Amino acid sequence: MTMPAPVSEDESRWCAFLRLPGGYAHPQRLAETLGGAMTPDLCAALQAEPRFAARLTALLDTAGLVPPAGAALDCADVDRSIAVRGPHELTAAALRAGALYWADAIANVVLAPDVEALRRSLDGDLIAFGLANRAAGAQGLRFDDLTGAAEVVARDGWYSFLAWVAQLPAAVAGRLMLKFEDGAITPGPVPDPFGEIGPGLYRQAAG
Repeated sequence: MTMPAPVSEDESRWCAFLRLPGGYAHPQRLAETLGGAMTPDLCAALQAEPRFAARLTALLDTAGLVPPAGAALDCADVDRSIAVRGPHELTAAALRAGALYWADAIANVVLAPDVEALRRSLDGDLIAFGLANRAAGAQGLRFDDLTGAAEVVARDGWYSFLAWVAQLPAAVAGRLMLKFEDGAITPGPVPDPFGEIGPGLYRQAAG
């Protein structure tokens, strides 16, 4: 008898992403579908038990929050590997994408007082990431106000994230956004040039 081929960890995570969004959706999303009958904390506790994933998914499906999975087959492998990650990893990649975009500006902060101001505003790991990838971002950009560097890096990182999401099949994008609380990502409509370069920046930042 021919034994079925083992399912890889990546395939298993992808199948769970498609079939069981109730297991990873933001607890606030689940609480809202229940009209406040359960708190987000209780929803999170239910999510910690894998046996409830199918029931929670049914709640999201009934609320019209889970698009049909068919088109997800068109999702590229690189995007699949990113989409299955947790919200903290997705957020960290968005911030790195912003650092990529501003990498040349980060590298051109050289005067000691300016370097200190940048360090007070922007996380040291993001500064290091930008310095290591200077050629990847827009050339010639400079910070108007170094004290606000963290805000503009985060804003443009989320623009890159949203531009990437816009390129995904609807079945994938809909599930992915369930990982975030409704309204949590609000930098506004994606402006130029992020509609064009944002997806590439985000994929690079996500590794």
